[in-house]
Amino acid sequence: MKLVISGLVHVYNFVRDGLAVIGGFLVVAMVIYVSLSVLIRFTPFVIGWALEVAEYSLIVLTFFSAGWLLKNRGHTRIDVILDLIKDHRTRSIVEGILYIITAAISLFLLILSGVVTWENYASGMLQVKVYTFPKWMLCAIIPVGFFFLFVESVKLSYSYFREANKK
Repeated sequence: MKLVISGLVHVYNFVRDGLAVIGGFLVVAMVIYVSLSVLIRFTPFVIGWALEVAEYSLIVLTFFSAGWLLKNRGHTRIDVILDLIKDHRTRSIVEGILYIITAAISLFLLILSGVVTWENYASGMLQVKVYTFPKWMLCAIIPVGFFFLFVESVKLSYSYFREANKK
């Protein structure tokens, strides 16, 4: 059983980190095609799809990288109240509670975005711009991101509560 759980953790970490790498490649690709689009704007070789692809790339980048960013504690946060708490144990408990709240909100948004994705799939709704494709394909990225945010929030909450019990 321990081997199965270890394997699942390895797969989870691989997928989470792999999605962040995809997000990194998207940043580089956006820099290239948006810059190229600006450089050749007044030539006959206009790249009409660059803006739309940049919009989709930003959505993918945001949700694919969110779990990895939380794991590395790279999200922006305001520690004004936490900095006032001098006791290490109390601070760990408060941080654990904050990550439980984050996990609850992430779970709610995971479920809600999953329902919306399913409704878009069932209705056959299309995303119509320069490119036309089923809207559920774009919406499916959102629950993936919230899944990794949920799991990482639970892991961080657990680590803070464990740290509080050691003191």
